[in-house]
Amino acid sequence: MSDPQIELNILAIFSHPDDAELSVAGTLLKVKSLGYRTGVADMTRGEMGTRGTPELRAMEALEAARVMNLDVRINLEHPDGHVWPNEESRKAVVRIIRSYRPRVLMTTHWDDPHPDHANTCRIVREAARLATMARYDAETGQQPAKMPALMHSIYSRLVIPSFIVDVSDFVEEKMRAIKAHASQFY
Repeated sequence: MSDPQIELNILAIFSHPDDAELSVAGTLLKVKSLGYRTGVADMTRGEMGTRGTPELRAMEALEAARVMNLDVRINLEHPDGHVWPNEESRKAVVRIIRSYRPRVLMTTHWDDPHPDHANTCRIVREAARLATMARYDAETGQQPAKMPALMHSIYSRLVIPSFIVDVSDFVEEKMRAIKAHASQFY
């Protein structure tokens, strides 16, 4: 479910299939209801999880994307449990930023205790800046992107949010998107 010709208003980049649903599905649903174009990019296929195969998790992610009415759902297929802020990861994210040209990037908070989550945050932050540099990864022929705004979701009660989005009207749809990942939430 990808169309590299579409420009997104908001792109959520998270580590595993189901992370965006747990973190920002309500916000994505709300902005979608206002007419904005939304997408999710998963860094991994979630293959280190104790339940579900990568193939099943991919089908669940597509069902969740349908529930959230996403314009784009892609998977970068980095190895689960081994998301590292290296050149390969940064280039992959730079390329999707340049393809979809989001105005806002959503990702996890840098203090998330899961190593894949914290590393995804770092990759997204670095790639957002690198995507603006014309000479970075120039061999792709992609044009540099404008620096998107960065929004971080939080799991920890120790982090005080700078703003909160009221998603009360979208709780049922958010729960349906989460439950689409039936292998993880049963």
